Amino acid sequence: MRYRRRTLESTIEAIDRQFPVLLLTGPRQSGRTTLFRRVGAGRRYVTLDDPAVRELVREDPELFLDRYPPPLTVDEIQYAPGLLPHLKMRVDSAREPGAFWLTGPQQFQVMRGVTESLAGRVAILTLLGFSAREAARREADVDPFLPGIGLAAGARGDSSHDAVFRAIWTGSFPAPIAERPMDREVFL
Repeated sequence: MRYRRRTLESTIEAIDRQFPVLLLTGPRQSGRTTLFRRVGAGRRYVTLDDPAVRELVREDPELFLDRYPPPLTVDEIQYAPGLLPHLKMRVDSAREPGAFWLTGPQQFQVMRGVTESLAGRVAILTLLGFSAREAARREADVDPFLPGIGLAAGARGDSSHDAVFRAIWTGSFPAPIAERPMDREVFL
């Protein structure tokens, strides 16, 4: 699937210049990892989906952070909540903007751990499915939608009733609206 520019890209870049930690949450398959890998192409990347990496984080979080120094993206942080206090200590010693990017689902326990451990050090963003503008590959950095200017489906280039129905039926996850779309019912 060809990459589609996301509206959050410029926000991520701005946050990266100001906060030492950025957490990107959102539902599975919304594109969190793809977005971070695209925007943070020069960063070290490690996923906690890897059982060996997950074990290292649990057994020796300091060794993990020594092995993977900033700028670092840690994917699926929910698998290692014990890493958060160690991130806090690293952040407090360096106070370097853009040091750590984290991804994970918006689970209450993860959010509570992040907001308690990294308060004042973390910016939290939520990535949802594609907006109509993103789905249509239209310019992402635009003024907000104002009622009365046009139908939401109009952002996809067609404001007919059939197009509005297709947009609602297909939804906003990347896979069902790709160039070679997946079967919506099977995907969901």
